[in-house]
Order: sequence, then structure tokens, then C-alpha cells
Amino acid sequence: MASKLGYNAFTVQESVNMDAFSAWNYEVLDLSTDETNDTSAHITSANPAKKVVLYHVPSIDASSTLEVDDLLTITINGETDANKLILIDIGDLPFTITGLLITSFAVQSKTGTTGDSVACLSFH
Repeated sequence: MASKLGYNAFTVQESVNMDAFSAWNYEVLDLSTDETNDTSAHITSANPAKKVVLYHVPSIDASSTLEVDDLLTITINGETDANKLILIDIGDLPFTITGLLITSFAVQSKTGTTGDSVACLSFH
């Protein structure tokens, strides 16, 4: 067995299993309140995600309340250090995170307004 050298170091079999999903969840994360994290209810330490996709919430008329100046902040695994936050704008959507076990996932908008939200699709 290969020696593990870090939090995200995998054996060959574990690496292969990262591409196998046994469940998936969909939820809408509410970004209407400025600088307030909306945390995924489906991604927990007991049910870690192997892959997460953020995208615009689908609507019948294909419109979105997110605007070009909206800046989204993603926090993974409860990290609070400023250099461990992922900053994206809506032009980066859909945004995919894969390759590590995600035990908590939160998104916030710098300029949240009523109706702002993103869809979160998580694979476990």
C-alpha cells in the first residue's frame, strides 16, 4: 500500500473510488443576505461530497437574478482563513469542485439581493 503523505493523499483504490458516486443531492442556496454563508444541508462530515457543481438556478424564462457585479465566496470544509476562500463571479458558473472529500460547503454573496440564489449539485 502506498504511504499517505497528506490530507488528500489517496491509495490507488481510493483514487479510483473518488470517481464512483453512490448518491447525489440538489438544493438551492439562498444568497439574498449580504455576506452571510448559506451552508449545504446535504454535505456533512457523515456524508462527504466527492464532487460539487454550482450553477444558475434554472427558471422557466431562463432569467437569473444574479448580476455581473455579484461576487461569490465559497468556503470548503469550514476553513476560515482568508487565503482559503474561493472567490468567483457569476461568469465562472457553472463551477465544479472535485478531487477532495468535502465535509462542509458554504456560499455567500458580497452583494446579495432578494431572489439571489445558486443551485448546488453534490455527488457522494
